[in-house]
Amino acid sequence: MAQIGVLEVLAEAGISLHSVAGTSAGAMVGAAHAAGRLAEFRAAMESLTRRRVLRLLDLAWPSEGLLHGLRALEFVQPHLGEVIEQLAIPYAAVATDLRSGDEVMLTSGSVFDAVRASIAIPGIFKPWRAGGRLLVDGGLVNPVPVSTARALGAEFVIAVNVLPLRNGNGASNAMRDHLQQIHSEGEEESDASTLERGQEIDDELGLVEIVWHASRILAAQIASARLRDDPPGFLLQIPVPDVGVFEFHRTAELVALGRRATETALPGLRAALASAIPVRRRLRRWQQRAASLFSLS
Repeated sequence: MAQIGVLEVLAEAGISLHSVAGTSAGAMVGAAHAAGRLAEFRAAMESLTRRRVLRLLDLAWPSEGLLHGLRALEFVQPHLGEVIEQLAIPYAAVATDLRSGDEVMLTSGSVFDAVRASIAIPGIFKPWRAGGRLLVDGGLVNPVPVSTARALGAEFVIAVNVLPLRNGNGASNAMRDHLQQIHSEGEEESDASTLERGQEIDDELGLVEIVWHASRILAAQIASARLRDDPPGFLLQIPVPDVGVFEFHRTAELVALGRRATETALPGLRAALASAIPVRRRLRRWQQRAASLFSLS
């Protein structure tokens, strides 16, 4: 939900978005923005308490997943729009074809279907059947969909990432710092005591937490590789804390994090936009001139 704060600050800064693409929770927030209902969506999410969140969990186990995922999405559906083609700006949600492994860009039809498919974390939510495909979480193939935004026509892509990016050896900076801290604090401790402390932490994890953390590790690895190979015009890295998959009662906290990170990054973003726009305009003029010459030949 930190993406809500990002979008709010961009709007307040006068930076208008001409299209939006999202994966998983980003697909949900993106739909609310594309529908022009972000404020209402935020209010609905911030109204959730732990007890209200539990009431939105519609158990499906053991049929393909733990939850149907319908009750929760129906709660926010009024704030997401109904038909993608009728949204105020071009929109796409990213999902994964479970059978083929292909990335699926959902740019038409039901907003509900697109978002429900994109958030279907395997093992937690049942896969979503749409268009003859069995669709699951888009984070399996494209967690930060820069390429999708470009496919929608974006010339300058502002990417918002809430996953810990991985360095060359596969460890995130945050994880590396954490390991270094453990090492420095535990120089006088035995390996056995460190192991026991780790076991105490690991024993607290349940099935949902294991699936959730595993999916985030996978998504972070994929995001790092894709952002390296296809960098956006500007990357907003949001330092999101460890939040559980069902902790929507922390929406206000996450929105505030998104706002602070975006406000801090605004000078750099403005500079990147200022340097990119003249190049884009020159390229567009050259393309128009080339097209005109071609039509005369």
